[in-house]
Amino acid sequence: MILNKIKNEENQNKETIQKSLENQNKLKEKIKNICQKIENDSDLLIQKIQDSKINHLNLFKKIEIIIDNKIETILEGTEKKQKKISKKKIKINTIKKLKSEKNHIELIQGGNEIIKTERKREKNGKKKAEKESKN
Repeated sequence: MILNKIKNEENQNKETIQKSLENQNKLKEKIKNICQKIENDSDLLIQKIQDSKINHLNLFKKIEIIIDNKIETILEGTEKKQKKISKKKIKINTIKKLKSEKNHIELIQGGNEIIKTERKREKNGKKKAEKESKN
């Protein structure tokens, strides 16, 4: 009877050990799955961050190009205005010179020439602007 009791306890111990091993294996598998999920999720997050970084860099490059183009346009406009101002200063100086010489005929002729020249430039400027807008 004692021997039977010992055998029963031994069997129970074996079952307990077996169940413990099974539980341990199940826990290991769960831990493995959780680790794999964490790794997959972190890889996905890293990829999203990298994609976002690339998108932002591309956006910044586009903005930089737009700003550079606008600056270039402003500079071109400023240069054109400076040229117009220089031309007008020359005309004003010519008129002042003619006026100071008190030669009214030359003043009128010089003024007429200036007006004709200015009208030609305006027409040429409009034609050039039309060509550029067509292109």
